[in-house]
Amino acid sequence: MHISNRLCKSSTYLGMTVAVTKGDQIIYTGSFGVRDLNTKEPMKPEYLFHMASVSKPFVATAIMQLVERGKMNLNEPVVTYLPYFKLADEQIENARMQGYGCV
Repeated sequence: MHISNRLCKSSTYLGMTVAVTKGDQIIYTGSFGVRDLNTKEPMKPEYLFHMASVSKPFVATAIMQLVERGKMNLNEPVVTYLPYFKLADEQIENARMQGYGCV
C-alpha cells in the first residue's frame, strides 16, 4: 500500500495530493484519501488547498521564483493573480512580508 494511502487511513488526514518535480518537469502526481468524510468523495489533483503556516516559506520561495522569471511583479495587487482575494489593494510584496497563509 502506498504510504500516502496509509496516512489517510490511519490518521487525521482526510486526503492529500502529491506532486514530484524534477527540474521543470512534473514526474509524478497522485491523490489519496477522500475530500469529505460524509460523501466519501475521492481526492483529486485539481482540488485547491488552503496554505497552512508551515507552507509559507514554500509559497514565498515560489513567489520569488515567479518574480525572477518575470511572471509576477511584487508591486502588483494580489487580486491581479488571485481575483477572489478580499484585500483588493494589498500588494504581493506586502502580503509576502506579512506572511499571509494564502500568498
